[in-house]
Amino acid sequence: MFNKLFKGLLVLSTLLVLNNPANAFYTDMDESHWCYQSVKFLTEIGVLVGYPDGTYKPDIPVSRAEFASMAIKALGQEQATVSQPIHFTDIEPDFWGYGIIQKAVYFDLIPDSKTERFRPYDPVSRAEAISMAVNALTTSQISEQRAQSIISKSYDDYTQLTAWFLMAAAKAELLALVVVEPGHGGKLEPNRPANRADVAALLYKMMQEAKLNNRR
Repeated sequence: MFNKLFKGLLVLSTLLVLNNPANAFYTDMDESHWCYQSVKFLTEIGVLVGYPDGTYKPDIPVSRAEFASMAIKALGQEQATVSQPIHFTDIEPDFWGYGIIQKAVYFDLIPDSKTERFRPYDPVSRAEAISMAVNALTTSQISEQRAQSIISKSYDDYTQLTAWFLMAAAKAELLALVVVEPGHGGKLEPNRPANRADVAALLYKMMQEAKLNNRR
């Protein structure tokens, strides 16, 4: 499964062409913004898109459906075929993100894909986004004790982590995937909705790590 992801990402990385650099800049962001480079790169390869008014709106929360779409694009798997779709009671086949969500489930990106509801319009939490990014990578197993040690040393709010997220958070920390916004130092903020700046930085880091994994 992971080899499929890496092959797609390798193809994507070899085809990185600046489609239209002039469109990669947003009126509400400049080079001083903390995630500017990530947003610019992901826009240039078509993973992220701005708004019709020329803005990116980095502080707006990202929905679960939107993040699934961004993650699949970042991994170069838009054309992947899913033979056995998963049925969610709150998503119909004509929903804009139906196919992309099925691909996210197929590649085991979705932490809770065994539930009956996907909640496509709900904001994706930082915990969910980080877990999806970790699930896209080949990682080594670690013990719960070590995971607890890693997180407790790095984040003041480690007690807010749920059991299902603890392992993913520790692996993300080891891979330097965790994104902490300026002014939020020492806080993982697992329950905070991930905004467009968060996900841009996270997906960029995920892509870089996936390429490293593919070379090992």
